[in-house]
Amino acid sequence: MPIRLQEQPLRVLATLVERPGEVVTREELQERIWGKDTFVDFEQSLNKAVNRLREALNDEAGQPRYVETVPRRGYRFIAPVAGPIPIARPGQTPLRGSVSDPEPTVARSRSVRIPTTATLAAASVFFAIGVAAFLLWKRFENPRFAETRHMTSAAYCCPRLSRDGKLLAYVSDAGDGMMHIWVQQTAGGEAIPITRGSEWEFDPDFSPDGTHIAFVSGKGSLFVAPSLSGEPRLIAKGFGANPLFSPDGRQILCWGGDAKGFPWIPGSRFH
Repeated sequence: MPIRLQEQPLRVLATLVERPGEVVTREELQERIWGKDTFVDFEQSLNKAVNRLREALNDEAGQPRYVETVPRRGYRFIAPVAGPIPIARPGQTPLRGSVSDPEPTVARSRSVRIPTTATLAAASVFFAIGVAAFLLWKRFENPRFAETRHMTSAAYCCPRLSRDGKLLAYVSDAGDGMMHIWVQQTAGGEAIPITRGSEWEFDPDFSPDGTHIAFVSGKGSLFVAPSLSGEPRLIAKGFGANPLFSPDGRQILCWGGDAKGFPWIPGSRFH
């Protein structure tokens, strides 16, 4: 899962990952990222870079899992780091040009620049893998739901969403006072009655492809109707309640057997 980072937070991450478990002073970060000759508000710029890095890692300064603040000194990367990473240590002697090399200064510059680029690339890979694993774990630990939205005030019971989340079915007595199955698009629009039978109708369930709805009518008769328009079709008479489509849509599971009646339909029976 690619995570966007600005250049300065990425350089902070790369510098800390090069020395996991060690304290990297604020002065070292200043020299590494901004250089000695760059005149900026260093304290504020570094704080912003670290804060953005923590936001990307979903880390907290009070309870750090990745970047720990060492008061009055600097920062330390405390998460495990695996894999060989080429590192250009301060004071490391770069490769020298040979006697015949016409540009030894250029050779030395390249010898330092290549490890730095490789370090940034390697750090980015480890960072992406770690963040992807962490976000996947957080997704199952603390699922986030979209903001709730009021759909209707006419529903009596039994709301059911289609698999793709585009249609909402429910039971309502709007209109003629009888309990019928209504369908409404979640994106908006007016609800429409799917059934208009002479008996109460309950327990809608969408087929996997969302094109049909199974429901129960009267004393337990099982019907299937198109989701938006069309005549209901009788599947089984006096059969049960709470129909559920199988994942492939070829079968319908429902509750059935000897019972004294449905509590939501006074005096009803089925056999």
